[in-house]
Amino acid sequence: MSQLPDLGRFNKPHPILARCGQAVSQLDLYTGLEATLFASEPQILSPTNIDVDHRGRVWVCEVVNYRVHARNNKRPQDDHSTHSFVFGPDGKLYLNMGNNGGFFHDANGKLIVDTADNHLLDRRQLGRFKDAHTSYWDGMIFRRNPKRSEFEVLGHNFRNNFEVGVDSFGNVWQSDNDDDGNYGVRINYVLEGGNYGHLEELTGAGWRKQRVSQTTDVSSRHWYQNDPGVVPNFAQSGAGSPTGISVYKGELLPKVFHNQVIHCDAGPGVVWVATVKPDGGGFSGEIINLVKGERDKWFRPVDVAVVPDGALFVSDWYDPIVSWNRQADSYRGRI
Repeated sequence: MSQLPDLGRFNKPHPILARCGQAVSQLDLYTGLEATLFASEPQILSPTNIDVDHRGRVWVCEVVNYRVHARNNKRPQDDHSTHSFVFGPDGKLYLNMGNNGGFFHDANGKLIVDTADNHLLDRRQLGRFKDAHTSYWDGMIFRRNPKRSEFEVLGHNFRNNFEVGVDSFGNVWQSDNDDDGNYGVRINYVLEGGNYGHLEELTGAGWRKQRVSQTTDVSSRHWYQNDPGVVPNFAQSGAGSPTGISVYKGELLPKVFHNQVIHCDAGPGVVWVATVKPDGGGFSGEIINLVKGERDKWFRPVDVAVVPDGALFVSDWYDPIVSWNRQADSYRGRI
């Protein structure tokens, strides 16, 4: 577990306490909420994914060699590949990969075949594998049992889908990044078997190609929202860098947040809540700010986890810039 240093033994204000107190004071919160510090540098550096177990222990993944730092050490990463995994209420594992992942194989290098008899393969990679067959494009979301069998593709044709959230009823939610800077960041309700419209389904054409059916606004055109068979976006939040997502299952927060989708966006420095309402065969959402770093532009929320008592833990990458292959500060971070 993370533990803060014993600040009581100092006769004058400790720099960690002063600095982090200022950081919390610069956060704008939804009415009735309070933010407190759990951990910070030098104990943790650039925290990303977090989770809380049934005993209330907080587990943190630190990444201090992101991108350019990794390249200097000859350790390639690709942030459009496999991102995260969670267990659902059915005991199965839910995971995903972005549009540079390409394919899934087993420990022997053999392509995995899913329950629909397709290879777990992006169609753009077909030429690399003899006798492979697939109907999938781009990023995908998967479900499998703990014994590493019964792989299912729940949806495909995402761009850079970051994390999966599963609610108590088995509904699946996911964030997805746009073609950077085109105000198309979205949250999706995952309708099993759905095509999510990053590429044109028949030809694989990108969204910039002119077509008769295109919408007038770029954010909808980006995801082929006018095309038959494309699952409508649950909610769109504009420009940003979407990251962690969870479904709030507690009762400590105001009632408007109960059973709702909570989503971190490191770009604008916001933790959103997308309130769910039925819409046809799926859902649509309205976005509400839960926490925003309006007065602290270094606030970069990356993940959110719900504690057994209903409180939220948010990991803060804490950096002056985000995305575009850059990281300016690898020595600070907060929860």
